[in-house]
Amino acid sequence: APAAGGAAAPATSGGPSGTVTFGGIGYDYDAVAAWIQRIESGIPSFSGLWVANASKGASAGTSGTTGGTSSGSSARDNVTFSSTANITALAKSKRDAGFKVQP
Repeated sequence: APAAGGAAAPATSGGPSGTVTFGGIGYDYDAVAAWIQRIESGIPSFSGLWVANASKGASAGTSGTTGGTSSGSSARDNVTFSSTANITALAKSKRDAGFKVQP
């Protein structure tokens, strides 16, 4: 939005910001815990990881299930989860440094 006097407000130099949402399926709740540990310790571009929900049930597309009970051996109760994280300044790319505009 324009600042007072009609001039454009300066861009912040802190880097990117925002929230990213993920969805996943794992074999059990340990997979959700592993997801949390992996993102928090291995990807510094994200912070504040939160798993909003996780539920266990037969996965979509599994054959041989009826009402949550298996009529064959191919059914597996997977854990479906969703999570969000904040994007940190470490996600900023420096690829634009090589593309200087010449006057």
